[in-house]
Amino acid sequence: MAVAVHPEDEKYKNLIGQKIIIPVSGRRIPIIADHHSDPEKGTGAVKITPAHDFNDFEVGQRHDLPLYVILDVHNKLSGEFVPEDYQGLSCDVARKKIVDALNETEQLVKVETLTHSVPHGDRSDLVIEPRLTDQWYVDAKTLAQKAMQVVRDKKTVFVPENWLNVYFEWMENIQPWCVSRQLWWGHEIPAWYGPDGDVFVAEHKKDALREAKEKYGKDVDLKPETDVLDTWFSSGLWPIVTLDGFENDPVFQKALPNQCFGDRV
Repeated sequence: MAVAVHPEDEKYKNLIGQKIIIPVSGRRIPIIADHHSDPEKGTGAVKITPAHDFNDFEVGQRHDLPLYVILDVHNKLSGEFVPEDYQGLSCDVARKKIVDALNETEQLVKVETLTHSVPHGDRSDLVIEPRLTDQWYVDAKTLAQKAMQVVRDKKTVFVPENWLNVYFEWMENIQPWCVSRQLWWGHEIPAWYGPDGDVFVAEHKKDALREAKEKYGKDVDLKPETDVLDTWFSSGLWPIVTLDGFENDPVFQKALPNQCFGDRV
């Protein structure tokens, strides 16, 4: 989506803000100035693919770059920004084909062998290709306020006390929590989709159906969210879904005080 250069790199200062043409596709993309580019590494100019690299995603957010996904769920190239000759190819095959194409048009200047860290799957031992997807997040910063307050009120006590500083460091710098997982098992996320893709989040499906009827003016079928909650989130629900009926037991109330019993999704 862009080529980034360091804002203080004299080689490229006069090119910042101009457009550059991608050789294989012919598409024009901007040259941007960002400190992510290392002027001492390679040419000092680096491609930015916000939907397929964690660092590039941050650069894309800073420069309001489009987030176009060019890999499908099977790790094959697809989408409107992929040239026809590369549609359906794996990354490995496409990279070799691109090098060949650049050689044929005499646009390849140099090839270097580099050693760098590439993440691999712990089970498959295959290279992990980042891919932007829609996920569900919890506003952890808001939840953290109550979690910190019960500690300040000494309703929750740390032993040993020196861990308090670590706890507050975590809570005060907490980020949104991605709680969705693409698994075959787990607690279902209480969200349903209408015929036009609009999402209805509710404590109960009957509430989601009522909200949908109000919007569409008639009863409609809703498709459930297929993602499930992540293991950490599910672990918090585990005592509630397995110990139903014990909520009034004084031992349970002392060990796990909560307001989650009663009607559930």
